[in-house]
Amino acid sequence: MKTILFTLSIFISTALFSQNENISEKIIDFKTIERNKKNVVFSEITSELNSSFVISANNGDSKEYSRCEWESILTYNAMTSFIEQLSLIDIKKEKIIEYNNFILKVKRNKVRIQFVNSKCLQQHKTHYFQESCNRTFSFVLTNDQKQQLIAEMEYMLNEQRYVKK
Repeated sequence: MKTILFTLSIFISTALFSQNENISEKIIDFKTIERNKKNVVFSEITSELNSSFVISANNGDSKEYSRCEWESILTYNAMTSFIEQLSLIDIKKEKIIEYNNFILKVKRNKVRIQFVNSKCLQQHKTHYFQESCNRTFSFVLTNDQKQQLIAEMEYMLNEQRYVKK
């Protein structure tokens, strides 16, 4: 009897936890053209109450750079404002836009995106006897990558807006 109750409780708890959050497939992914190239992936987390978006990235290991991984989570409203501001930016004019979750800098026909309060997740040391790596999550987009990101994310955000109503 105890084994049946135990297995039943495990089955119910996994069923409940699996319904709370589901990470959907990636929305868009691309490689940056920086000197330290990064693979950036935009994904969506859906739950019963709300949805949010995960932006994750990693870079390769080289002589000049150590391998880092980053992750930033934006709510639906923060992602909407991020995409709105990104679409309003003129890539030919230098400008800086700061929000609570992100900073957009336009320089030399490229957009640098920096996510606030995000550090490297690898827990590696930069040099001997020093603290862990604390590089912030930032990457550079070309105009083509910017337009592709805006198109994909606007489609996803509009689809969710209609689902919420």
